[in-house]
Amino acid sequence: MARCSGPATAGVSLAQLAERMGVDTVDLLHMENRIASGHAVPLHVLRQYAAACGKRLVISFE
Repeated sequence: MARCSGPATAGVSLAQLAERMGVDTVDLLHMENRIASGHAVPLHVLRQYAAACGKRLVISFE
C-alpha cells in the first residue's frame, strides 16, 4: 500500500501520520500490512487514514 501523497502530506513520516490518526505507529504499520496482504480493514479506520492524509474516503458502486 502506498502511503498518502499530496501537498498536505509531502514528507510526512509514519510517526506523524500515526499521530494525525491518533494511533500508535505500530498500529498504523499493522493496518498497512493488513491492507497490503488483502485483509479487511474497518471503514472507520480507512476514513481516519484518509483524513490524516488530507483526503476523503469515497466509495461508489457503478
